[in-house]
Amino acid sequence: MINVTDTIKKAYEESTTQYDKIILDNQEYYIDNVQYCDDCYLDGNIFGTAIARTLDFEIENIVDLEKKEFEYLTGVKTENGIEWISLGNFITQEAEPDELGKIITVSAMDYMLKSNVEYKTELDYGSGTVTILQVLQEACTLAGLILATTDFANASFIVDSNQFSEGSLIRQVFQAVAQISGTFAKIRYDNKLYFITPKKIGLTVREVHSMKVKDLNKLKVAKLVGCKNKIRASDYSELILKRNTHPINLVSLGMTDVEGENVVLRDEESIEGDGENSLVINDNPFAYTQAKREQLITALFNVVKGFKYTSFEIVGQSKPYMETGDEVVVIDTDGTYCNSFLFRFNYKSRNGLESEMSAPSIIKATVAYQNVLQAIDIAKRTEIIVDKQEQRIDMIAEQQTQTKTELEQAIGATQEQFQQFIDTTYEQQMSAMQAQIDGQIQSYFYDYEPTLSNAPANEWTTEDDKINHMGDLFYNSETGLGYRFSYIDNTWVWEELKDTDVGRALANAQMAQETANSKRRVFVVQPTPPYDVGDLWITDTKELKSCITAKTSGSYAETDWQDFVYQEQIADANELIDTINQNVANLTIENDNINATVAETITRLENDYMTTEQVEAENQTMKDDLDIIKQQQASMELTSSGLQVQIDEINNNGVSTVKNTTVTIDEKGVTVGKSDSEFSTTMSNTGTYMYSYDKQIAKYDKDGAEMYNLTVQNEAILGYLRFMKAEVNGEKRTHVHWIGG
Repeated sequence: MINVTDTIKKAYEESTTQYDKIILDNQEYYIDNVQYCDDCYLDGNIFGTAIARTLDFEIENIVDLEKKEFEYLTGVKTENGIEWISLGNFITQEAEPDELGKIITVSAMDYMLKSNVEYKTELDYGSGTVTILQVLQEACTLAGLILATTDFANASFIVDSNQFSEGSLIRQVFQAVAQISGTFAKIRYDNKLYFITPKKIGLTVREVHSMKVKDLNKLKVAKLVGCKNKIRASDYSELILKRNTHPINLVSLGMTDVEGENVVLRDEESIEGDGENSLVINDNPFAYTQAKREQLITALFNVVKGFKYTSFEIVGQSKPYMETGDEVVVIDTDGTYCNSFLFRFNYKSRNGLESEMSAPSIIKATVAYQNVLQAIDIAKRTEIIVDKQEQRIDMIAEQQTQTKTELEQAIGATQEQFQQFIDTTYEQQMSAMQAQIDGQIQSYFYDYEPTLSNAPANEWTTEDDKINHMGDLFYNSETGLGYRFSYIDNTWVWEELKDTDVGRALANAQMAQETANSKRRVFVVQPTPPYDVGDLWITDTKELKSCITAKTSGSYAETDWQDFVYQEQIADANELIDTINQNVANLTIENDNINATVAETITRLENDYMTTEQVEAENQTMKDDLDIIKQQQASMELTSSGLQVQIDEINNNGVSTVKNTTVTIDEKGVTVGKSDSEFSTTMSNTGTYMYSYDKQIAKYDKDGAEMYNLTVQNEAILGYLRFMKAEVNGEKRTHVHWIGG
């Protein structure tokens, strides 16, 4: 996170007014329609990435930005005026004018772009003293970058041979170092190169989601509250909380084309509870022998072991002082805290409320270093292309010839792989689907998280047993999470449910009766006995029914099943009953008031001995008063409705005559200014004052007018003198006349 003032943080909590500018050759230029992207997630992973930050914006066509380097600053209006945050230097990649040539659209990258040059070393690798840190330092020097991180896993490892082939880029050196150290590389706001491992300060994902509500004591909550970056419900318009990633508990270092030489470290305790979740790194230039892989893996394993977080996506008001790799706490609308990291940040200005922040799930645990040597050998021409959208470097190799034998080998390999898929994965999945044709899915209800080592899966000892139970459901009554027994990546796992309807159905089924430590069936075709009370049936029309009469044999009967009542529907009905009861109570009070009024009137009649005419007059007066009250009530309701319509119209569409205008009323007076303009005007009982960027440029008060600059287009009168613009014989002059008489 960038270190900023408390007034800036406060302003981003209260305001969405944003300002943006660049500084080029010590000259400031304001920019618009800014989109700033900070990303460390690529191809399903964060470890081993080295992604450039990108910046796109529009600027008035008054400056040459082609291939220029400039500083980007974003600002917010605070109680001290506009305060600025520098996000570092960027290098222009494209500058395209619009059709009229008035506006330029600019695309730029940060200093990571400087690493897109070939790595040509002068280190004496054969000396046996060169470390990974020294390789990294030389690469930074060659790229013209400052290295900020010198303490990382395997930094002191001795490199006795240069494995970066001719044509390798300096960015590939950064990626190799990031892989072997369990980090990602990025250029931060100070233009320096950092290698970052996301670190948690607050609670772990397992601590949060395994705790009961009663166990959320002050100490644990305080650990979450202590996180500096909190994303509250007021900061976003859309929030999607996704799955909790499983902890990394296995690391493998190996070579793609060499079998049997992979080096592996495992966390057996974690694997027993969570199953295997691996990080596989292949073909790293520093781990090119079995012995080196054995030396490197321990430090790497200690860095990434147990890494996990909650995946999320947010659209809303972002805070540009946040950076990828920051720990964040996401607070949902119910006040629940979720611990995670920021891995993708798409900041928009002036449309700050449309900014995007996310932590995608790590879905690809294999990180393979791409060796450029083969591409160089087979290429007649190699072109380095910078893909700004994906922020990565692609090597486009154009080969002049390719033999028929190579093509046939490639086709043969593809056919062999396809046949292998048919013989294994496809056939196994088809068998699993066939095994469920009877239409039954077992549902289990226990008070713990399912694994392959506890019930019910520990009873499925053969592969056929597992296939027969593929698709079964499990509900954890402690956490409220649902799971499906699945076969993923050649492994049997309990997959956390993404289908909220199925999860809610399991929860309601569990609450409908005492089903703890038991199982229930879910039928997807018309049930046939045996079935038990509490079993569920999803009909062809997607209706949900529950069994109310158990049968061990015989045939299906419609009366054995009834429509399933969701707990939400019961709650709605109870709420409606409460509302009706309250209305009855109110009517009772109103009836009592009427009876009291009648009794009071009778008492007055008896005490005052009013005549029949007086009684009729009194009744008429009361009737007239009642009619007036009803008219006033109707008028007030009509006025209230009209005001509400106008308020809704203003809330939805704004007021056209003051759109994009900020009006401030305080002890200084009334200040008016457009949100996208440098000018504002303040009116008070002492006079009228005009400002430009908070600097007074004019005032009108009891002493007259005072201006910072004054330009007169035609003529002006000053005391008894008149100044006039004139032209004599083509010569421009200024005439001064005495008008004092």
